[in-house]
Amino acid sequence: MKRFLHICSTLSPESGGPAQVAIQLSILHSQMGHQSEILTIDEPRASHFSHEDIKVTNIGPGRLGWTYSGALIPWLTKNLPFYDGVIVHGLWRYPSYAAARTINRFRRNKVLCPPLFILPCGMLDPWFQSWERRPFKTFRNSIYWELFERKALRWADRIVFSNQQECDLAQNTFPRYPKGKDLVIPLGIVDPPSFSESMEQAFLKYCPSVEGKPFLLFLSRLDEKKGVDLLIQAYMQVYSHAVKTNPQKTYPRLVIAGPGKSSAYGMSLQEMAKPMSNQIFFPGMLTGDAKWGAFYGCDAFMLPSHQENFGLVVAEALACGKKVFLSRQVNIWREIVEDGVGMAAPDTLEGTVQLVQSAFEYSASPRKVALDARKTFDNRFQIANTAQMFVEEFARLEA
Repeated sequence: MKRFLHICSTLSPESGGPAQVAIQLSILHSQMGHQSEILTIDEPRASHFSHEDIKVTNIGPGRLGWTYSGALIPWLTKNLPFYDGVIVHGLWRYPSYAAARTINRFRRNKVLCPPLFILPCGMLDPWFQSWERRPFKTFRNSIYWELFERKALRWADRIVFSNQQECDLAQNTFPRYPKGKDLVIPLGIVDPPSFSESMEQAFLKYCPSVEGKPFLLFLSRLDEKKGVDLLIQAYMQVYSHAVKTNPQKTYPRLVIAGPGKSSAYGMSLQEMAKPMSNQIFFPGMLTGDAKWGAFYGCDAFMLPSHQENFGLVVAEALACGKKVFLSRQVNIWREIVEDGVGMAAPDTLEGTVQLVQSAFEYSASPRKVALDARKTFDNRFQIANTAQMFVEEFARLEA
């Protein structure tokens, strides 16, 4: 039995992929007979996740946007030697630097300590470094890279990417990127629960207007990088043209689900969609049965992101037997197209129109779509394979 420590700034569901990967890997390692623990900078009473076999330690709350906690390095200094492997989820926060710094200090002092893997989770993608679009954050990240993050990656044993495209894109985003540490381990998800009528009913409580109607689903954070504004504009164009061409036909509605509905960007999306408020719906964040009811109930899944290192929601849609329509900035688009379980286009309005148009028009047998999608999920995106690869890579470093 091995002991693994996952370090993540927060396990809040609203935080997105890093938290979900930490949770799912911990569950799988526990099921494999290993001991997994999760360390976060959440406030001590936070209860975002609980599992009888997984210990969660919250040593926050973190301060500043950096999630700094003065308790972190003392905790790591005391506890790290008792683990067989440490996995840090995400960059640009204090935990990645603190973990790497502590391990580097141990090694300088010849203290036995575990290997350190850092998962950038797409955060080294050049999309984030745009002087035109994000001048302040680009400047801030450039300074932070030189002071902290480059050192953290240099002190890590492995920098783990979820696919080769993510790895390739990371090489030149910042100067003096540490070489010779890259490792690609394809990500995945835990198999979702089988469909039940309670899921459908749970979803319809949030979105009753789509009962008995076909609909396209976007389910992710309402964030600028997700391209939701493009999806709304494209849907409105395609729907308007389709209704003029054949007003007797029933066309799918659009459900845009996810946290961020009350943010400035989320409010702007709802304002944009007002002319079609009877066709475009914003149920907010969906979890549990309501989330799976949305996946199982939709006709197709849409993700026109400007940047996505993996896209856990894509794997979830495939696991539920759905065809997926993605931008080519979702780094697993090649696998999707190669397997014939979806379509990819540029992350532009024109490209998103192509995606929506194709989603309106595709007419394959639902059973065949479900079988093909499920086959791709089983072959490529089962997290059991991912969990085993982490165990093997840690063992390789020990040898």
